[in-house]
Amino acid sequence: MPGIPLPDRDVFGLTHLRRTRRPQGRTRTRQQALDGKFAALQQGVHLQILRNTLSRTRRVWKRILVQDFDRLEERCECRRSREAGNARSDDDGACAQPALGYHTATLNGNGRLHDMKSVTRRTTIAALLAALPAGHAFAQAGYPDKPIRLVVPFAPGGNADLTGRLFSEALGKQLGQQVIVENRGGAGGAIGAEAVAKSPPDGYSLVLGSTGTFLVSPRMTGGKPPYTLASFAPVALLSTSPMDIVVNANGPFHDWPSMLAWLRANPGKLTIGHPGNGSTNHLALLQMQKALDVRFNIIPYKSNGLALNDLLAGQIDAVIDQVPASIGHIRGGRLRAIVVTTARRAGQLPDVPTLQEAGVKGFASTTPIVLMAPAGTPSDIVNKLNGAVADALADPAVKGKLNDLGAETEALTPQQLTSFLQKEDAAIEELQKSGLLKPE
Repeated sequence: MPGIPLPDRDVFGLTHLRRTRRPQGRTRTRQQALDGKFAALQQGVHLQILRNTLSRTRRVWKRILVQDFDRLEERCECRRSREAGNARSDDDGACAQPALGYHTATLNGNGRLHDMKSVTRRTTIAALLAALPAGHAFAQAGYPDKPIRLVVPFAPGGNADLTGRLFSEALGKQLGQQVIVENRGGAGGAIGAEAVAKSPPDGYSLVLGSTGTFLVSPRMTGGKPPYTLASFAPVALLSTSPMDIVVNANGPFHDWPSMLAWLRANPGKLTIGHPGNGSTNHLALLQMQKALDVRFNIIPYKSNGLALNDLLAGQIDAVIDQVPASIGHIRGGRLRAIVVTTARRAGQLPDVPTLQEAGVKGFASTTPIVLMAPAGTPSDIVNKLNGAVADALADPAVKGKLNDLGAETEALTPQQLTSFLQKEDAAIEELQKSGLLKPE
């Protein structure tokens, strides 16, 4: 098996301690169980992950590293007492003779055994754990074996929240465990994303968000970014959503030309909301201002849902929103979509023109929603999550719900997603250097 080889059970002094009067079948079962446990240990144990696993795993760990050695120490003590006249060693109860005691073998850099010596139970345990490579064998074997936390770094009601709740249900079915949504909004998604970046890389804390969440928001905080792309292990692309600019159906703007004319006549007075600094919506507005040579009165919110509430109440003039979050209000006649930011018209809004059609040449902006895990999450877990997302995307029920929301789907491998995000990160870095993107 992979990993640093461990000595067989005889090195630890068990073979000569077998009770020959024990039925052969029972002895074989016991020996096989012990061999199986040490085979699992051979793959490596990451203590932080081990502490977070189920009680069954903890019992196995304790039985291997404590109970077995306790029994062995007791047997060694009894046998030594009989043979050495109850003479005790000062070595914390270890057997005086190597043949009667248990041993540890130090491992050199090549994983080979050398220099065996008699040690105490505590020293043996410490040596075993120190020699094992950092890994997640126990955690990966039955992953997932407890509920998974999915952080949505925005308040309820927006595009990310709708997508998160759809996939929490779908992934729960695929993985056989609950996927619990936790909304942690603020700072354009940076608060929730940072919380997951600092979580144990065990696959039980995930976060979703847009490229703005992971690439732009940390650059907007000022000072040292709370996290970077390297703080995460990209898992999967969940959806890609077109954005639209929506206004109150009872407001003064009936189409994009009328709003643009008023904006040019009243620089800085048209209030437009977005779901937080650093979001793709915010970035699209900055690019739009530059392309049109206009100035909005930009108002950040914790989520699209909160921005839409103020728009419906007449508190602001417009919102740049993902189509999935606003489509219900548009279909209900409460909001009016006047333009979309994609290169071609959105499937759910075939009558709404694009910014390119409105004269903004080459303008195209969408919102990809991606699933991320903390950096250092084992590749086996990342691949299992990616496969579960791919299976969910292939489910007609999930595809139908995403289509109803106006979102597009495309399954990417973790490697493909990483490449995409790295390219986006480089492009955003250039925007920051140009001064278009700066902390607020």
